[in-house]
Amino acid sequence: RAYLCIRVKFTENFLTHTRFRKGLKNTYIFANITIGNCLLFILLLLPITRKNNMNTYGALLGYNVGGMLVKSRQDEYEFRKVRRFSIADSNWVEDIRPTSVEQLLRIEVNGQPFRELLCSSGDMLDLAIGQLAQQGLVQTGTDIGSCELVNGIAQINTTSSSQARARNLSANPRHYPLSKLLLWQRNDIVYNIHVEAHKALAAADKLLGELAVTHEHTNGVHSGVIYDPAADDILVFREDVGRHNVFDKLHGWSVRQDVKLADKMIIFSGRCSAEMTLKLWRMGCYIVLAKSVPTTLSLELADKLGITLMARLTKDGFSVYTHPQRVC
Repeated sequence: RAYLCIRVKFTENFLTHTRFRKGLKNTYIFANITIGNCLLFILLLLPITRKNNMNTYGALLGYNVGGMLVKSRQDEYEFRKVRRFSIADSNWVEDIRPTSVEQLLRIEVNGQPFRELLCSSGDMLDLAIGQLAQQGLVQTGTDIGSCELVNGIAQINTTSSSQARARNLSANPRHYPLSKLLLWQRNDIVYNIHVEAHKALAAADKLLGELAVTHEHTNGVHSGVIYDPAADDILVFREDVGRHNVFDKLHGWSVRQDVKLADKMIIFSGRCSAEMTLKLWRMGCYIVLAKSVPTTLSLELADKLGITLMARLTKDGFSVYTHPQRVC
């Protein structure tokens, strides 16, 4: 497989930017060319000769990536005309740049308004269900009576049993407020989940290097995956302009698909703050690998709750901050 992305802009100076991944056999070329005010797109895809080579193109064209179907994300960004200052030219130049789409999502639960969110335009039902799951209103797919997106409104109906359970959440440590959780001590931490460091790093490289296509274009979204260490497989990919929304989309997907996260791992392009660690706790997920540095409160929470928090992700490695027994 070969993966070659070229962006070419003709102005008074000829500027090029190329990205090339070596060691591959087929070639994918994407170019956008700006001449004056005219933007042209050129797409060349040479024949795919082996089925597993489709993984290379999945993030852009909707093929199978890591055992899952990744849809095209082109509806999550738009091209806008801008005036850009170029230090090379010491001048302002006309340009066209991709910009992340952000929009309002309203959530209704059992016919009543629940919440309004700002988010990217994709996977909104996963986001809505993730929001409900974080509040303890649903736990599994069987708790959802119906779920549909109508004119920007996620309309969700929950079952009577889930509504009854939601009325008694105050005794469940997963739904303690943060102030109470900081005083609580978990005594049932187990280490029966393990992840191999080099495989986790390879999965992170796939997330940041192949799947995060919208970020490649806009630098305006966060992204994350649910990774199964036992199968060495990425189960699902989600992205959003809001980093909290990424976790909620992953949580919502797992609820709708009835995928338990106790033996899974989340790999994330952003920073794992205390709020994100709290989301992991409510998801029932105990391993996370984040690109950026954690905060002191997130480390305190992760240590208390038995979460293995890995961060400072680079192409060469990462750091393990809490509960390193799960990483080998």
